[in-house]
Amino acid sequence: MNLSRRIGHFFATIYAQIKLDTRKGFTDLSKAQEQALLPIINEIFSKKFDDLNKININYPGIDYGDFDDGLGLQMTITVTKQKIQETLNKISKYDEDKRIKKLWMLFLTVEAVPQNVMVNSADIEIEYVTLKDLEDKVITADLDYQRKYLSLIEREYSSYFRANTSFSLPQNTPIPKDLSIFNDFIQTKEWFPDDPNEGYEKVYNFISSFQNCLLDCSSNARDLLSCMIEMQRIPEDYNSHIKIVLEKLVGRLNILDEDFDNFVYDLELLKSNHLIDLNDEFQGLVGNVIKTKKVAILSFKTYEPEINLFSVLPNFYLKYYSLNDFLRAIRSTDFSLLSDQKIKSS
Repeated sequence: MNLSRRIGHFFATIYAQIKLDTRKGFTDLSKAQEQALLPIINEIFSKKFDDLNKININYPGIDYGDFDDGLGLQMTITVTKQKIQETLNKISKYDEDKRIKKLWMLFLTVEAVPQNVMVNSADIEIEYVTLKDLEDKVITADLDYQRKYLSLIEREYSSYFRANTSFSLPQNTPIPKDLSIFNDFIQTKEWFPDDPNEGYEKVYNFISSFQNCLLDCSSNARDLLSCMIEMQRIPEDYNSHIKIVLEKLVGRLNILDEDFDNFVYDLELLKSNHLIDLNDEFQGLVGNVIKTKKVAILSFKTYEPEINLFSVLPNFYLKYYSLNDFLRAIRSTDFSLLSDQKIKSS
């Protein structure tokens, strides 16, 4: 697994674990998880956050601080105005020396923080950070930094994953029902002028079928699929397929001989779940010998409306979010960002 895939896998795993904990009713991270994240945050942002609870419980009302820079850090999975205000109130109560000038609210989600939960404070500057911000900062850095970062993950976080990893079904986040913006994007009404609702239902079921095919793949296969999308130009035509020469894919991903069987297995898994086709493309004749090259075709099509989800979805995400958000959706099988509500609050 190359650097970008390993980074993406780490963030997808931690996000999936947090979502699972949320569904179990937990409203905050375990201390072990926070302690594992802290050095990673310090590395990404070049900060020196310390665990302030080691000094005094709830001093100065937040968990972590970098007093040299006047910074406070609060990690939470609760994205509400009340949570932010409670944190500010605690700082006001306990930080008598006014050492905290700026507060970082780290929300452990991938969605943008909605404007309607943000709080204005006359005394403390507030910065809102998400897991997506952490991932984006790492994957846009140079390769040396990415290697250093992955080494840190293995040292600080791998023990947590070993203690919490077991065989489990992937999380199935339902496809949102409010898809008006997406349906306008693909002009569903033009295909179903007499009964648009029939078209909306078909689009919803089609995306749900796509999600089910992804869920039936291993996480490694989904990682491979996201890399295939990332390395190709996204077609502007919503019905076009994406074609990848497998020889170039092997080289680009730096797949070693000992990993090649796993690579082939992941390809076959994607094919058996109707996400790709594997073809021999004719190249010409060398004497009496037919020359071909093996290609993968990314195609998940319907004809009313006439779209290929591997083309239309990344174009939609590029308009309202980013390509990284789409790749993250492929890896996590979470397409909740298609929701009208999510788009309007971003």
